[in-house]
Amino acid sequence: MKTKSILTEARQIERAVTLIKLGARLQVVESETDLSYERLLRLYKESPASRRARASCPSRPTGS
Repeated sequence: MKTKSILTEARQIERAVTLIKLGARLQVVESETDLSYERLLRLYKESPASRRARASCPSRPTGS
């Protein structure tokens, strides 16, 4: 059984938060850290960066 130290887990969380702030998708953060999917979901929900408004596609001009 692999034991996690608190320091190692803290570093993983810090890395995940940094990636989330940079706009990384969940799958990317999951592949770059050893954190569980559930833990990452909680981090995404807590992060203000994940609440940013998504850019919408430009609308088509109507008529001429």
